[in-house]
Formats: sequence, structure tokens, C-alpha cells
Amino acid sequence: MGQTRALRFGLVGIVGSLIGLSTWLGIRLYAVIHYAPVILTITGVAVVVALGLLLYVAYWLNRILNYIDMNVAFSEASLEALQKIKTAVLRMSVVLSTTLIAFYQASALSGSFGILIVGMGFVVVPFAVYVFCSVLEKLLERAIETTGL
Repeated sequence: MGQTRALRFGLVGIVGSLIGLSTWLGIRLYAVIHYAPVILTITGVAVVVALGLLLYVAYWLNRILNYIDMNVAFSEASLEALQKIKTAVLRMSVVLSTTLIAFYQASALSGSFGILIVGMGFVVVPFAVYVFCSVLEKLLERAIETTGL
């Protein structure tokens, strides 16, 4: 527990920040496009599902930190956890792509193209994490093969 304490605090901080950011963003989007209940419903459901997936990813990241503390980081259990994180992050990217409708609408109403860029960031960042997890998965598989665990 002592080796990864800072990482655990960082994980809690990141999850809390993302929940706060999504709440603030939802309030801002509602202020701009309050007359389109269908778009807001789709966006709200997507954000709630994405936050659930974020908590799922945080749980599995915590499990990986436990494996590091127990000195079994290069094991099949950590590989399975990484695979679960990878699929959850890909699902998060797909779910968040439905929010682009609301970002486009808000961008068109306010005349600010930056809102759409922020919306694209919400889709691209989880996909980049997915690619990073895929690379880590291959590296971990090779390390497990090499060590013979």
C-alpha cells in the first residue's frame, strides 16, 4: 500500500475532477440548448454511462495497483485487468461520441467553434487511452511470456 499511495490519491483526484467537470459541463450545455430535450436526454444518459464506466476503470486501476503492491504486476491477473480497462475505455469513447450532437448544437448557437473542439476531445482522449492500453497489453503479454509466469 505504501508504494502506490500517491498513485491512489492521484486516481481519486482525477475521478473527482472528471465528475465535477462533467457536472459543470452539463449545466453549461443546458444553459445553451435548454429547448432541445431529446438532445439533452441523449447527452445526459451518455454522460451518466460514461461516468459509470469511469468508475469501473478506476476500480480495475486500483486492482492493478494492488497487484503492484503484492509484487505480482507481471501476471495473468493484471493482464485480465488491463483487458477490462481497455474494453471499458473503448465503450466510453463510443458512448461519448453521442454527446457530439449537443456540442455541435451548442457550438452553432453560441457561434464558438471551440465548444465543438472540446466535445471532440471528450471522444478522442478515451480512444487514445484505448490505444495506449492496447500497447501496454502487448508489452505485458511479451513480458509474461519472457518470464514464464
